[in-house]
Order: sequence, then C-alpha cells, then structure tokens
Amino acid sequence: MAIDKIQSESINLADNFAFTGTVTGAGETNAPSFSASITSNQSITNNSETKVAFATEQYDTGSDYDTSNYKFVAPSAGKYFFSTFIMAQAEGTVLSNAYVGFKINGSIKQRPFWYSGSATTNIFNSISYLPMNISCCYNLSANDYVEVFVYLAHSAGGGTHILFPSENNSHFSGFKISS
Repeated sequence: MAIDKIQSESINLADNFAFTGTVTGAGETNAPSFSASITSNQSITNNSETKVAFATEQYDTGSDYDTSNYKFVAPSAGKYFFSTFIMAQAEGTVLSNAYVGFKINGSIKQRPFWYSGSATTNIFNSISYLPMNISCCYNLSANDYVEVFVYLAHSAGGGTHILFPSENNSHFSGFKISS
C-alpha cells in the first residue's frame, strides 16, 4: 500500500523505518571530494608568495584535482568547503611574517591566517617552525579553480621550506557541500 499523504500526528519520529524503495532528496553526497599532500620539502623564496605543490593524492573521487598544476577545478557550480594545513620552517632562523591563503582563478580570496612575530623554536634541534591552517567555503562556478599559496619571511634570507611532506603534516582537501 502506497502512502500518498502523511500527517505529523500519524508518525512517531522515534520509530525506526525500513525503506524498500529508493529514497531521494534526503541529503548531499559531498562529491566530488579530494585530499592531496606534499611529496617532498618545497623551497620557498624569502618574502615571496608561492603556490604550494600538493602533488600526491590520497583520494580524488571526481578526478578534479590537478596534481601537475596543484589546483582543484570545480566540475560544476555549487558550494564547496576547502581546508589546508602547512608546517613551515625557517632554516636556522626565526620566521617573522607568514600566511597561507586560498586563491580562486588566480585572485586571492582568503588569507585568514596571518602570523607576525617569532615562530616556536624546537628545543631538540633549534629549528624554528610554524603550523598554519585555514578552512573556508566558496560558491564556485563550473571550471573555477582553487589553489593554496604561502608567504614566508624570515630574518636570515635564503630559502625557507614547507616541512614534513605527508598527508599528516601538509595537505589540501575539499568537497562539494551542495548545488
């Protein structure tokens, strides 16, 4: 027997229901989704903004993350959630300014993490390091692309590095929230 009308008084929401057909419209799939990480230390020129080379995918449900150009390309319009975490290191010196940010189609959109001051010093090997992370939601059009950029400035000049290349230490991930 098909139910064509349900009144709130006739359903006990505490009951369990077993559906034998297909239930549609009950939620989102959160696809596409991806997660990528750094494969090796990446040199960052002092006082410059550099795209982070997330070259290794942990997963990519829609093949929408580009490991050659280190960017996610939206396959369709909708709302998307992105997150990144970076462990930065200034070799033998102290970081003075740093940020990590998202760019959409090459334009900076979010730079909510900004650091100014002295990074934490690791007492075991006297290397200064700084963990940075951000998360944001964007309403994207089809073919919009999202990239992660980092800016590092330190007192000694020379190169700075993204530390700990692995999915646990430096990664970029995202998924579609809704259409």
